[in-house]
Amino acid sequence: SSDLLIRPALTDRSTGAADPVGLSAPFMARERMRWWIGLDIGSYAETRKWHGGDVMIAQALTGTEKSHPVWGTGLSAGLISGKGWGLSIGIMYCASRSEFRHVDHVLAPMDSWVPYDLLLNDQVIANYTETVTVLEPAQEQVAVENRYSTLRIPLEASWQHGMGRWKYRAAIGPAIEFNTLRSGATLERDADGDLLSTVDVQATNRKRTTVLMTGSVALDLGYALTEDWQIWAGPSYAMGLFPLSRSTNYPYAMPARPGLHARLCYMLLFH
Repeated sequence: SSDLLIRPALTDRSTGAADPVGLSAPFMARERMRWWIGLDIGSYAETRKWHGGDVMIAQALTGTEKSHPVWGTGLSAGLISGKGWGLSIGIMYCASRSEFRHVDHVLAPMDSWVPYDLLLNDQVIANYTETVTVLEPAQEQVAVENRYSTLRIPLEASWQHGMGRWKYRAAIGPAIEFNTLRSGATLERDADGDLLSTVDVQATNRKRTTVLMTGSVALDLGYALTEDWQIWAGPSYAMGLFPLSRSTNYPYAMPARPGLHARLCYMLLFH
């Protein structure tokens, strides 16, 4: 057998003097940022509690409030990072109707008949009856349908994750709300200031729009219909935090609004 030949190393430096070969760092693709726009719909069960201003009126108005359905629709847009963190802003219009029921304490006219006899030497020679009208305390049942509209501008921070086509998402954020009583009834003190009476909101000069800061949380389940289209749905809860605009000392209503909502999203851009 032939002897193995040992070839010298192709280097002119000693092992200790060798320098590392400079290699460029491997290219790492930047996480994709996704932009989207969505169509939102929602159905909620709203209750309202009145605060501030005249305590007597606020408590009475709270007693007239019943839970009522609210329907809303709107648009939203936002972005989502490759790690699932997102931010969005939107606008939603909600409309609702609720029953206003109140017992007004009023002074109602009451007619009574008073008989009179005309006597002469203890003999009745004539008689007649006179009608006397007096004001008596009475109760009047009032039932009116109140119509409300709400314009919401929500800002949401979210995080989402999932596998395959299925995803889940949690979101939280504030919203500015413009709540308007469009028609119906409200309460005011009477001329003496002792009793409350129902008045038509169209006949008063009171400001019927209150600007509120609200907060909301939501949990959604999503499904990717295609590469560009996604649908989301889940429960949400919104509640009033504090008023932003009050031009009078009249009480204002703070809503509590649990419900369900859905969103159809279209992915606009990837980069």
